[in-house]
Amino acid sequence: TEIIVPGSFICLQGCPGDGLSNFMSGKLPKLLRDLSKTDAQPIDGESDDGNEIAQSEAAIPPILGQLASPSGINGNLPPKYLIPNSNARASSPNRVSVNESSSIVTDDRQESSRPVAYSRNQKRSINEWVRKCREKEKEQRREWRDSVLQIEGRHGVNHCMMDCFEENEMWWQIDGQLSIFRDVPKMDDNGELSLDAVGTLSPGATVVATDIVFLDSISFRPLVVPPTALNGDNNVYPKPKRGYIQIIRIEHGGRSCFTTLSLDGYWLLAPGLPGVYVDPHAWYWRVLCPAGAFLREGLELNTRHIETIPYGSLVRVSRRTVNSQGLMRLRISAKIEDRQKNKQRSIDGWCSEYLNPQSGQRGIVLAPVPFPVPALYRVTLPIGALIRSSIELSSPQIGVAPINAVLSICGRAFSEHPVDRCIERLQLAGNGGWVSVRLNRPPPNDDLVVELIGVDGNYDPDNPGLYHLEAQRMLRQYQQQERAGARDFEDLSSIESAESENSRKNKLDTTKDGPDSGTSRKCLICLTEDRNATIVHGETGHVACCLVCARILKARGDKCPVCRLNIDLVIQHFWA
Repeated sequence: TEIIVPGSFICLQGCPGDGLSNFMSGKLPKLLRDLSKTDAQPIDGESDDGNEIAQSEAAIPPILGQLASPSGINGNLPPKYLIPNSNARASSPNRVSVNESSSIVTDDRQESSRPVAYSRNQKRSINEWVRKCREKEKEQRREWRDSVLQIEGRHGVNHCMMDCFEENEMWWQIDGQLSIFRDVPKMDDNGELSLDAVGTLSPGATVVATDIVFLDSISFRPLVVPPTALNGDNNVYPKPKRGYIQIIRIEHGGRSCFTTLSLDGYWLLAPGLPGVYVDPHAWYWRVLCPAGAFLREGLELNTRHIETIPYGSLVRVSRRTVNSQGLMRLRISAKIEDRQKNKQRSIDGWCSEYLNPQSGQRGIVLAPVPFPVPALYRVTLPIGALIRSSIELSSPQIGVAPINAVLSICGRAFSEHPVDRCIERLQLAGNGGWVSVRLNRPPPNDDLVVELIGVDGNYDPDNPGLYHLEAQRMLRQYQQQERAGARDFEDLSSIESAESENSRKNKLDTTKDGPDSGTSRKCLICLTEDRNATIVHGETGHVACCLVCARILKARGDKCPVCRLNIDLVIQHFWA
């Protein structure tokens, strides 16, 4: 909550509207279209197994940064794209070592592992993946812009990011990476910014700040903000807030340079080491609604309003559930500035994850902060961790990670079910599927499935595609081991406490569309989201709405919008 200088800072992965790339979470495009031997056309000659070859400059994907250094700061060093032997880490977890001071995990056999290279098709696949990620960011920015234009005029919201809708207007970034400047940005009398960019900082990179500069967020005029306290030999400064731009001094290329810490209270870099932001006991979310997040005392919207948490703030979320109106609500805790006492105070309460559609508005209020770097989790459940294709527990099983296997995790999210207490799920790197943190059973039988052992020190922020590529190789290894063993697996993370083998085989995939499903048709109520809910009445039902709108109709006591029958039940719809 406060800034300590000198101190370490981590460049966060991007969220909608801030212009930074996010290569860690969300729906990641599939990197490898074909892992067969025919797809792996060698570049410099084949090895003994005919699949992998020695690393060479010809194997470097050109789109992943022409000027890159292993530290994650792009500069004048030649690129080095060496892939760690992640398969060795997964098969021999005892060889994994943890740096207790920083919770960074490294592979003891990394130095002896042989670098690998990739086929032309795999290179093209990585390039295509990066391109799709950038397209997804632009689409999210357009959606965020629409939400700003929808809310700003009504609430009088003003934020410097909301004046920069296009990528070329976002002066703090270049191509989704945080800009590094030779000097502190200045504005002349004509309102033109003077920027001298000398490099970029990749999301996930860690830097050390030696000094901090405060600027007015409108005029860029330097402001005098003294430290609020001392922490040993370090100065403690107030956390970001509206009206300030915070610029930190870092070392780059052997000289002092500057980069942007925060904009009007919006963190671009976050204090501390990466392990802070993958801690399972502290799940950070960011306020993305331009009007802020309305924190209330209770689960329902008619309870007392406690505080409005400003746009860009980071909060902790501990629970997700649905209230009596059918709205998804989050239990959060945060620290805000007490202007009267000139200090921070802690607040707790409930906040909506999305804007209430009944108000005529749609948009995100809070979203999880993506992992800055991948985390490593070890499977602790004796029978292994079930890997499913999507976040929901009813999605198909695609693999089993055995006990003591080390999984590369790139994000976490809540499932939609059960609605009274949504399940925390972890996303495997490389679009490898999802696993549960705990068994879906009442305490004390909700045993841990996986436990955190640290962040992955082998991750290179400049080369996220190569990391996800290797993660897909690991998943394929688990799948091959499972097929070879042909062993049964008791599905303890399913919604039911016990289910038959036949019911597991009949699970339906949320990602598939039926030939006559009409999934391209939008919800009859909001006209924006796809229809993914069934309104059940008696022995029949209609697929007419999205899940959010269907829950609201049921909570209000409304009738089915198609046939006007009473709504008995709302279920999430899955296409076979």
